[in-house]
Amino acid sequence: MIIITSCCLLIYLILIIGLIRGNQKLLRIDTNKLNNVPFVSIIVPFRNEKDNLTTLLEALKCQDYPEDRYEVLFVDDHSEDGSVELMKELILLTKRLFFLHQLKLNQGKKEAIKRGIAEAKGDLILTTDADCRMKVSWLTTMVESYQTNDADFIIGPVFIKGGGISFQSIEFASIISVTSGSAGIERPLICNGANLGFKKSVFEQLNPYERNKKELSGDDVFFLHELKNSIDNAKINFVTSEKALVQTSAITGVSDFLNQRTRWAKKSRLYRDRDSLLTGAVITLMNSIILLHFFRCNWIILGLLFIIKFSLDLGLLLSARKWIGLKLITINALFLSLLYPFYFIIFALLSLLYKPKWKGRKT
Repeated sequence: MIIITSCCLLIYLILIIGLIRGNQKLLRIDTNKLNNVPFVSIIVPFRNEKDNLTTLLEALKCQDYPEDRYEVLFVDDHSEDGSVELMKELILLTKRLFFLHQLKLNQGKKEAIKRGIAEAKGDLILTTDADCRMKVSWLTTMVESYQTNDADFIIGPVFIKGGGISFQSIEFASIISVTSGSAGIERPLICNGANLGFKKSVFEQLNPYERNKKELSGDDVFFLHELKNSIDNAKINFVTSEKALVQTSAITGVSDFLNQRTRWAKKSRLYRDRDSLLTGAVITLMNSIILLHFFRCNWIILGLLFIIKFSLDLGLLLSARKWIGLKLITINALFLSLLYPFYFIIFALLSLLYKPKWKGRKT
């Protein structure tokens, strides 16, 4: 058992050190200043987001990018809370290139994004969610990263706002540190549709949702994996500037939290990307070993395992500190590390037994 534990720990060590090196590499990359001002299409799919749309629209209006060089396409996915009527009023007041489109037959976030792309005039597409907020330089910073090496795909940082430095914010920071680290070693694993950019031509070439069109969500990671595995030497950037940080809302209800996390776990079972599958296997194995020693009451081994794993995980968080949006993380990261093996296995099991809901629909 000691040999197996040591092997698992060594593999986990190699994984985390690789991600830390990826983040360190990103710190040395400077984005270019704008050398021209391309026309950009921002797509916002939404469903039942009446409480969030006004604030998002104001954030998008205040971008320091030339107002005649970007458009915002809001795409409604059969909202039932008055979101559409509100958006019609707001867009009339903006007197800018803001548009509203509605899905008629199909449903789901991926269908909404596809509709937005079909209507988009820009060669560069950015996506965000209706519950997000961004700084005034978000759009400019994302375009600067796009121009750095004529990127095919841009991954922006995302931070959960509200509730101080909570469990959710630390968990999300951990996800972003993995996102950036894997991009830094040119083996990107995951991304978040709340802050993405890509060439319209790349999307049209790949038709990335075709393999998983029955899944209502998963627009972001499925696209990334399709790009990685279909186009050799695809240029995928992670944007390290705090100016590109997008804030999204924390989940407040227990039911919504369970549904979201179960949906994430369920979606990961559909991945075909080798890097993601191997990383998932390593993380699953490491957490399973910790639980095994816990239930066998091997306290000395468990303590050593925890100290080493916590040190590695904290090092990964600190390596991405510039763009994860958190200042004080050690105590909360310690709490997450204690809880995470149980949390991880519970949601892995739930994904096999429970069909989660998304925006009132079962996925």
